[in-house]
Amino acid sequence: AAAGGGGNAHPLHPQKKKMKVKEKEKEKRDKHAKEENGDRDRDPTRCAFFLVNKRRTCGFAPAPGSIYCGNHRTPPKDKPRVPCPVDPTHDIFLCDVEKHVKICSKAKQRRAVEHAGYFSKDANLHGSCSKDDGEGEGGGWAATGSAADLSSAARRAKLVALDAPAFLSLVARVKRAAAAALPLVPHPQEAEVLRPEACRRWLAPGAAERSHLASRKFDRKHVLQQASIIGHLIKAFHFDACLVPAKAERNHEHRNNGNNNDVSAVELGAGKGHLGTMLMESLSLPHLVLLDRGAFRFKADRALRHNNNNGDADIRIDRIQCDLKDFVLRRMESLQQRRALVVGKHLCGSATDMAISTVLDNATTKRDEDGSCGVLGLLGLGLSPCCHHRCTWESYTGKFWFTQVAGFAPEDFQLVAWMTGWALCGHKPCSATAQQQQQDAGVEDGEGEEEDGRSKPVPVWVSSGLSPSDRVEVGMACKRIIDAGRVDRLRRERFQAHVVKYADGDLTGESRLILANPNGGKHARTE
Repeated sequence: AAAGGGGNAHPLHPQKKKMKVKEKEKEKRDKHAKEENGDRDRDPTRCAFFLVNKRRTCGFAPAPGSIYCGNHRTPPKDKPRVPCPVDPTHDIFLCDVEKHVKICSKAKQRRAVEHAGYFSKDANLHGSCSKDDGEGEGGGWAATGSAADLSSAARRAKLVALDAPAFLSLVARVKRAAAAALPLVPHPQEAEVLRPEACRRWLAPGAAERSHLASRKFDRKHVLQQASIIGHLIKAFHFDACLVPAKAERNHEHRNNGNNNDVSAVELGAGKGHLGTMLMESLSLPHLVLLDRGAFRFKADRALRHNNNNGDADIRIDRIQCDLKDFVLRRMESLQQRRALVVGKHLCGSATDMAISTVLDNATTKRDEDGSCGVLGLLGLGLSPCCHHRCTWESYTGKFWFTQVAGFAPEDFQLVAWMTGWALCGHKPCSATAQQQQQDAGVEDGEGEEEDGRSKPVPVWVSSGLSPSDRVEVGMACKRIIDAGRVDRLRRERFQAHVVKYADGDLTGESRLILANPNGGKHARTE
C-alpha cells in the first residue's frame, strides 16, 4: 500500500528509469527532426508548424505561397501586423485593416447590438442628470476644464502636487462631509449577514460545489455573499410575503401560482451570472436578464438553459452583451409589461452610476406623464458598488449632494475618488512589523526609492504625518461620500433608498449594498 496517498507504491527499477529517459530523449530528437525536415516529412495539405504540447503539426491548411498557415507564418517586413481596431485581442495585416473591419465577427456582433431596441449610445454616461438641479445641458457641471476626468496616475500626481496645508485642509473637508453623510450611509461596526431560507440549498457544506454555481475556480465565499444579498432583497422588499412560496422550493407548480409570473430578475454587470442565477432559483422567478459587455465561459446560467431545453423548467433567460453605458432598461422588449428586480454585485466604478441612471431613466420617463413609477414596473434595486477610485465625474449621479451639501468643487471629485483606494489598505491586517514600518515611512509603491541617482519626492500624505491607519479612515470616508451622493439622488427621485453592510471583511472588502424601492416601498405593477 502507498503510504503517501496517491503516489507510486514502489519506485521505478533503475533500468526502467533509464529506458524512460532514453525514450524522452528520442522524442526530443524526433521533434527537432520534424522541425528541420518539415519539407520532406510533412503533409503538404497541413501547416508545417510543429505544436510541442500536442506533439504534431498544425492542422490548418497552409497559406498560398507558404508552408505555414496564416496564424504561424512569419509576416514579411513589408506587411506588418497590427491589432484589430474592433477587437484588439487578435491582430491582422496593416494592409487588410479596411477589408477586415467589414467582415470581422466582432464588428458584426457590435452592429447587431447597435440595432437592438435597448441600445442608445452613451445613454447612461452623463449621470442621468436632472435639469432641475442644474446638472443638465448648460448647468455648469459638465466634465470640462479642471473637472474633466483624469487617469489614476494623473489623479495621484494632482494630489502629490498639493502642499501639506492644502492636503490637510482637504482631509478636514472629507471628514466633515463624511459626518454629514452618516444619515445616508451609516457606518455599522458589524455586518448584517443574512442566510435566508430560500438559499438554504446552497448553504449546506459541499452543496454549492455540486450545483450549477460551481465552476473551475469556485470559491464558497461568493455563495455566502450572494446569499446575504438575496436575504437583504427579501427583507427590504418583503419578497418573502409576496413572491417566495412557503417552502421556497423550485418547481413548475410554484412558477404558475400567480405570485411571481410577471417578475423578471435583471443582473447588470453580470459576468458569469452567478448572482442572477441564484436569485432566479431562490425566488422561483420565470425570467432572467443578464447584461455584461464581455463574453464568458462556464456561465452559471448554462445549467438552467440545459434544464429548460430538456423540458424540466419553464423559464426564459436573456443574455445581452452590451456596455452598460449604452443600455436603456425601459426599451428591453422582453421586460415590457413585467416587474423588474434589478441587481448588481461589485459593479466597478462608474458602472454603479450607470446602473442607477438607467433605472432613473425608466422611473422618470412615465412619472413625468401620469405620476406612475415608470415604463416598466420596478420591484426594487440592489447594487453593491466597488472600485470607487474608478468613478468618473461625468457619469457620477450624486453631483448635487457632492457640491451643494458636501461643499466640494467638481474638480475635488478626482482627489476624493483617488483616496478611496486607501480604504482597503486595512482590509487584511498586516502582521509584518517591517512592512508596517515601511508603510509608516512611505516606502510603499516605490516611494522614496532611488531612480537614476535621485530619490523620489516623499508624498504629501507622508510628509503631513498621516499614518496608515489614518489613511484607511480617510479612504472609508471618501467611499461614504461617493455613495451618499448616489443614495441622495435616489431619494430625490422618490425612491426609498438606504445602505446596508451585507458581509464581513473576511469575505469581501466591498461589503456595502445600496437598496432602493420606488414609491416609498410599494411594489409597482404595470397595467
